[in-house]
Amino acid sequence: MDAYQYATPETNGTNPIIIAEGRTVYTDAGGATIAYLRDGETETQTLSFARNTNYEFLTNTKIWVQSGKLYLFKNSQEQKTLNAGDLYGVPIPPETKVEIGDNGFVSFSYYDGSSMRLDGPGTYQYYSL
Repeated sequence: MDAYQYATPETNGTNPIIIAEGRTVYTDAGGATIAYLRDGETETQTLSFARNTNYEFLTNTKIWVQSGKLYLFKNSQEQKTLNAGDLYGVPIPPETKVEIGDNGFVSFSYYDGSSMRLDGPGTYQYYSL
């Protein structure tokens, strides 16, 4: 699946990921901790993210994931068709569109313990409030 990628200490322990200004990263139910170095700075700092949150970088930044998992979604207006089962445990970014066939359904669980079921047929789009 190429709609997103994720970074863990195993995939990103020694080589930094360069996050562009304005880019947002997301965490899952496990949260994450990173070491980071902003452009123009010389000292690495540490930042912990709570579970099921997102963070927008305001400057170009090098990051190293120390614990947990960070998700980076591709900035693309290209339509992607994904199997909902492949998204289990993955954060859903704003503007995601979900199309459900005649006999299908999708269930979402939220960080606060609530849940929602969408029944087909139908088209739903997630907006950030």
